[in-house]
Amino acid sequence: MVLQTDAPSHVEVTTNDEYGEPDETSECNPGWPESDELYDSKSSDHSSVLKPRQYWYAEPQVPNDERDAENLKMNEDTNTAYYTSAYLLEYLLRYCTYDPMGLTKDILLSAVANRECEALFTIIAKYYSLESVRITQNIAQAAASNSKRNVQLLLDWFPGKVPITEDVLIAAARNSKESYETLRLLFSCSSYRISVSKKVMIALLQNPNSCPSAFRLVFEYGGSSLLRSQEIKTSIVRNAGRGSVLQFFLELPGFSLTVTENMVRSNENDGEPLISSSLLFKDRRVRFSPASIAFVMAKGDADSTMSLLEKLATDREDHHLTENVFLHAISNEQERAWFTVHHLLPLISKFLTEKAWIAAAKNKVNGWTLMQMFADYDPTLESMTPTVLLHAARNDLLGNDILKWLLSYHPSKVRFSEGILAAISGNPSWWTGEPLTSEIYRPHIWQNGPILESRILRTVLGISEYCSNILREKS
Repeated sequence: MVLQTDAPSHVEVTTNDEYGEPDETSECNPGWPESDELYDSKSSDHSSVLKPRQYWYAEPQVPNDERDAENLKMNEDTNTAYYTSAYLLEYLLRYCTYDPMGLTKDILLSAVANRECEALFTIIAKYYSLESVRITQNIAQAAASNSKRNVQLLLDWFPGKVPITEDVLIAAARNSKESYETLRLLFSCSSYRISVSKKVMIALLQNPNSCPSAFRLVFEYGGSSLLRSQEIKTSIVRNAGRGSVLQFFLELPGFSLTVTENMVRSNENDGEPLISSSLLFKDRRVRFSPASIAFVMAKGDADSTMSLLEKLATDREDHHLTENVFLHAISNEQERAWFTVHHLLPLISKFLTEKAWIAAAKNKVNGWTLMQMFADYDPTLESMTPTVLLHAARNDLLGNDILKWLLSYHPSKVRFSEGILAAISGNPSWWTGEPLTSEIYRPHIWQNGPILESRILRTVLGISEYCSNILREKS
């Protein structure tokens, strides 16, 4: 016989005459005979779980109409305030055939995960023999992940039989409401010293409702070696948005935290940093590795990158502002990322080299803004090389705008080589943008002399003219 926690819309119970005849009074008073005792108040310390008879015992009936069936689906008998699972279990065990020695792990697993756990255990203990029952790890896990009370019930009903393994502790650490209370109960009831691994602490860190008291308890049993675990430090960084978590660990003697690139990389591999809070940037006890600084500069939003710059300045660690960091900041395609570069330029304008111009030319979100910013710092555009123009021509979102700007303000730096024209011919930004046959481009292209004879020019001009005609007809 298997207990189901979700009540069906209709339950049909067939009694066996061999085990007892229906009461003669059932015609007037269907259900259990009034003389029958449903539980023995002296048989268990948990008898108080079931309310006194006069409160909940109101001649329960097998559902025989739509209203009763609906009540069962709601998992509650509204007339008696007695929940469906315990009601049905008591009824079935009383009137159906079952094996008193046949208490299975499936029944226990269902009971321990049920909201009526206390009432169910009282009924189970009344009808089944508990002496030979073995409590598996799965049952203990289900109880630990549910509530402290369910764990206490297992310990009371099956003393010395509840396994306290690493997986059970992890389940308790993930308990959304009572992780600390459940862990403390498990630690206190063990007859031997429990060794706690880093997996328990990581599970606790991933629980948004865990508290510093739970961390302290786990450290008491896990020892200081947990402080050196990189996996735990990664979890701390990834949960730094909870101020109490970060503060607790930073105040532990001997704990140090250097944020690495791996710690701020997204698990989903979407490229965006996991740092969404400035808490890591405000504490001087937190350090950032050069690789993590570069990664945040390349992928972080403006708030994160600016907070990191302020931290580096406050901590007097400006030596981390290398050319690599500058190039990563330029490549950032988050909105307003140019704002960070604007603050970096006065500090490291010496790195405004061809590499920086190329990184800006390739940026599909901020490239045009960055190149105008660079021109303000280097009016001669000394580092503006043909390679920079080539990458700008390949920019399929801003290429047209960048070249128009260059032709308007720095025409001497633009030369339409075959490579640039080839890049333009395959760039969709020119299909809907300014055509090469327009007055903006035509004079500069024709000034290039020898290129007029090239096949590539004729092809590009032909494509441009064709696209221009199509767009003109549609408009």
